[in-house]
Amino acid sequence: MRFERDIGMAVGHLTLLDLSAKGAKKFDEKITSATQAGYGERRPHVLSRDKDCRVLGTIAEGRLIAHECDANKGDSGLPILILQDEQYYVLAVHVAQYDVGAASMGLAIPASALMKAAASSSVRQ
Repeated sequence: MRFERDIGMAVGHLTLLDLSAKGAKKFDEKITSATQAGYGERRPHVLSRDKDCRVLGTIAEGRLIAHECDANKGDSGLPILILQDEQYYVLAVHVAQYDVGAASMGLAIPASALMKAAASSSVRQ
């Protein structure tokens, strides 16, 4: 599919937060508040949002971000957003729920990892 014009100019876009770029704003481990929004499996026709979810920090040597956002079956791919300098950034993309005893936490791939993978991909259009 090819659009005649950049729809981002009409509706806006979200910037990926690149935690790995030299000189980039680093993810402040003290930032614990995030937002998750998207169209999950429970109500695919309604935008749902968890506006007060908690970021626990990075795990697996920074390859994953742990969070306590309200994620359910079908929510994989939803962005984890943080607000910095009055602008929302995509911190990570939710990929799984991990149960630890009676507790549960979400796991997300940092946006910087996705950017790195896309930049090094041999698939080009």
